[in-house]
Amino acid sequence: MVTSKLETRCLSKAATEDPIDETYLVSSKTRFKSPNNAVIIWQVDQGNLENIKHFNVALFDSKGRKRLDSEVAGNQRYINIHPLPNGIYVVNINAKGDEGELFQHNITVVVPPMSMDADSQTPRLDLEANEVRSTDVNIVWDVFNMPPNAINGYRVQVFEEGPKGLNLMNKTLNANTGTLRISNLSPNK
Repeated sequence: MVTSKLETRCLSKAATEDPIDETYLVSSKTRFKSPNNAVIIWQVDQGNLENIKHFNVALFDSKGRKRLDSEVAGNQRYINIHPLPNGIYVVNINAKGDEGELFQHNITVVVPPMSMDADSQTPRLDLEANEVRSTDVNIVWDVFNMPPNAINGYRVQVFEEGPKGLNLMNKTLNANTGTLRISNLSPNK
């Protein structure tokens, strides 16, 4: 797994047309679902998420040739790239808002040769909470090393103060979902 962090500053305009200095802190990582199937995941650790309308994601090979140019929804923070032969790539993530570019983030991805060890073949679920704010959080998960169509869906439950606490949410999601934004939580819990 490759991890990268970048802090970038952006000028955006408020309704009064006064410039506001907005800072975005972005981190990213690469996970390999198989030897030539990479998932690029990023998160906006600091900055106004509501300003992000979409992301432009471009993949460049080691010779600078563009291999992928894709637009991703503003609430999505990952892209699955396959097939991706072994080699070195640069992924450029460009966040766009109503006023234009909000920030850019680059991550270098090194795709290993096709051989993988036995542990990398064990099915697993990666789960993380990110983009944590005072009353909301983004939950992201991904399943690795599972046969296609092995999962029918997910059930997400949120409890206040642990599994024996008050059930705040019980939601069933389809199998191709990998993220959920949970809002209106009690602050500082």
